[in-house]
Amino acid sequence: MLALVLVSVNASACAPRIVHGPASDPGGWSEPLGSGTRAPSAAETVPPEPDRWWRVRLGRAAAGPPALGDQVIAILGVDRDLTLVQFETGDPIWRRQLSAPGAGGPLIAGDRVYAASAGRSAEVYAFRLEDGKRLWRREVGPVIGPIATARGLVIVATEAGDVTALTPAGGERRWTRRLHGPVRSGVTALGEDVLVATDDSVMLLAAVDGTVRHSVATPGAVIAPPAWLGDTIVLASPDGLLFGLGRDDLALLWSIRTDGPIFGGPVIARDTVFAVSVGGWLWRVPLDNPYDDTSDSLGAPVRASPAPVAHGVLIGTLAGEVLLVERDTVMRRARLAGPIEQPPIVRHGVLLVIDGKGTMEAWR
Repeated sequence: MLALVLVSVNASACAPRIVHGPASDPGGWSEPLGSGTRAPSAAETVPPEPDRWWRVRLGRAAAGPPALGDQVIAILGVDRDLTLVQFETGDPIWRRQLSAPGAGGPLIAGDRVYAASAGRSAEVYAFRLEDGKRLWRREVGPVIGPIATARGLVIVATEAGDVTALTPAGGERRWTRRLHGPVRSGVTALGEDVLVATDDSVMLLAAVDGTVRHSVATPGAVIAPPAWLGDTIVLASPDGLLFGLGRDDLALLWSIRTDGPIFGGPVIARDTVFAVSVGGWLWRVPLDNPYDDTSDSLGAPVRASPAPVAHGVLIGTLAGEVLLVERDTVMRRARLAGPIEQPPIVRHGVLLVIDGKGTMEAWR
């Protein structure tokens, strides 16, 4: 009897501890980077000399920016892995694999995590936030950009030009709209509508049924998610253009030619548009006077979107550096082993960065 008790106690001691995520997270990011401005860190302060707090190896590069909750972080990789980690420690809570490489970033909405895959038989997935149980998956076609939630639906656009709305309960198709041309910048939620862009047009669709409300030609191709604030939608182009459209009718409000291609999307903070060209120039465009734009050289190539903070702008470079730009001063705040292709994020004074080798680091 004693031996059985010892074996039982030993087995219990060696059993892996099961860690669950929250049952629901009302503060989770249900759209890319948390809001339409794409500037979640605008009120945050960066530590003056941050030290590495934790790091977690995720696999390969991230497919898009992470989604943050109150206590957790969801990251989707190009290696098919969707991982939920604890904000405080970086410890993985659960990890699930998609059937194809990830596309865009994940979303956290209530008690679920949504993600999409790329490839010919690409699918949209819903996982339970608490334990990663797959609730449903639906084949939609090759996804490139981020997905969106709007009017109680999960909406996704494909490289083939199909925009599809799925029900959150079981992933059933509510509607599909075929467009002329691929949608590379994903879907952007705009209240009752969603915005999508093909290589030569921008369209506003009613979220409830996919009706095309407005469609206009664009001055340049759009491959990154736009940002919007109030009555203005701002888009960037790999042709080197920044341009603003009216929120209600998509009328062209202004257009600015920068020094070169812009691959990361624009962001809006303090009534100013921020964007970075691949050549490493940071552009600032005031919304009340767009043609009073300014630009400063960073001295390093950049693909990620800029990340405004309370006293400046954070920039992640292809050299693996995190730069803080305050007016005309550039300071280094962190250095990673691989290129940075997703925008840095600051949450509760903690700097979160993902490098192109699939490692996420927290600095404070």
